[in-house]
Amino acid sequence: MTPHFYTVSERRQHLEDFIKATENLLVELEQSDRFSDAVPAYRDAMDQAKRFLEVGFTQDDLSKLSREAPQLFNLHPHWTPPHEESGGRSKVPDWFFKLEPFERRVTDTAYQLRVTGEYSK
Repeated sequence: MTPHFYTVSERRQHLEDFIKATENLLVELEQSDRFSDAVPAYRDAMDQAKRFLEVGFTQDDLSKLSREAPQLFNLHPHWTPPHEESGGRSKVPDWFFKLEPFERRVTDTAYQLRVTGEYSK
């Protein structure tokens, strides 16, 4: 296996991916009228990513940005999504299934900003 360290061009693409994912999540959050308290932090992170594309960035900048993006859902093996009562039964709400893929994409693209490279065969 050979290490490959990301180029500036690849890092720029990672920032663009993060921006797109954040824009998509913000649309969904605004339509759902949920987690409005997180919207300013997402906007700030997205705006910072856009600034980095304009003025440049260091790996420290990208790592800090990746930690500043909020995480709405604590997705790990022992976590369960919120439940709501419906017809006398507890179920995962529809809004969670709609928002979770968008939030996961932001989380994944934010994490990518911390990674400096990968191994290739």
